Amino acid sequence: MKRYDIVGLGSCLVDHIAKVPRIIGPEEKINVQAVITGFGGPTTNNLVQAARLGLSTVWIGRIGDDSNGQYILDAFEKEGMDTQFIEIVPGAMSSQTWIAVDQEGQRCIYMCSNITCTITPELVRQRYEDVIAGARLFHSELCQLPLAAVLEGARIAKEHKVPVSVDYDVDVETYIHKNNLGTQRELEELLTLTDVYKSGWSITRSLTGMDEPEQAAAQILRRGPRMVAITLGEAGSYLATTEEKVRVPAIPVKTVDSTGAGDAFMGGLGYGLLQKWPLKRMGEFSNACGSYCCQEIGAQYLGDLQEILRFLRESGLNW
Repeated sequence: MKRYDIVGLGSCLVDHIAKVPRIIGPEEKINVQAVITGFGGPTTNNLVQAARLGLSTVWIGRIGDDSNGQYILDAFEKEGMDTQFIEIVPGAMSSQTWIAVDQEGQRCIYMCSNITCTITPELVRQRYEDVIAGARLFHSELCQLPLAAVLEGARIAKEHKVPVSVDYDVDVETYIHKNNLGTQRELEELLTLTDVYKSGWSITRSLTGMDEPEQAAAQILRRGPRMVAITLGEAGSYLATTEEKVRVPAIPVKTVDSTGAGDAFMGGLGYGLLQKWPLKRMGEFSNACGSYCCQEIGAQYLGDLQEILRFLRESGLNW
């Protein structure tokens, strides 16, 4: 079986993005200025970013046999990504999101997870063990997947000595207690299996109860991960291991739409991990991927390696 740089288990969906003058409240109506359709999901965006940087990546998961499912297949093939591990479920509805983006880049997102929520630990073990076992890096997310399925993927990776990265950027209270997608015990076990923890600051602060990224990262490192990457929005990012810690300033851009910026950051981080770069270099590169994505509407405004390197140099960094 072919070996891939990154194997990703996560959500994949069709994004319907509406550009609006402002985000409206209940009972309000507003004219839409433009509508863009694309595909995405945290893991999907991450894998596409990594693929454009030159890595071999593959998404594993389920879609429906509807028009949105075909759109997803076509989009992966357009990116040159292997689709042989995508399960097409007869009669199922593929996952979708509806996103409103205002002139300041603020968003309102409605998700219809559908088929993503049906992935089970048994399915992961039976269908995907071999491809996970051959990866250089296994990546997953908590956004829409049942935690038990993510956990099984991480267990398989560890059994075969494959590093594990996880995007924890989801409100844990909602994920566990309202959506019933997992338990606190499963979350703690996943942290012990995670090599690279990535999330935004608001989620990390909620998860740890800490007031500063440095304190939060130190706590997370004690719970299992070997590396922590916290995105800080306009303040950049904070990366830490037990040996090294660094705050990396953001690359300022005019934000048109921040959809997918954190996923692009993770794609850059995965690239840096496999290049074995030091933390500061990884942080600068990952920040560049995230900032680059913010310049246009949609999660798929992702640079290739030469575009990201040029973006870094034009931003005054020594690349």
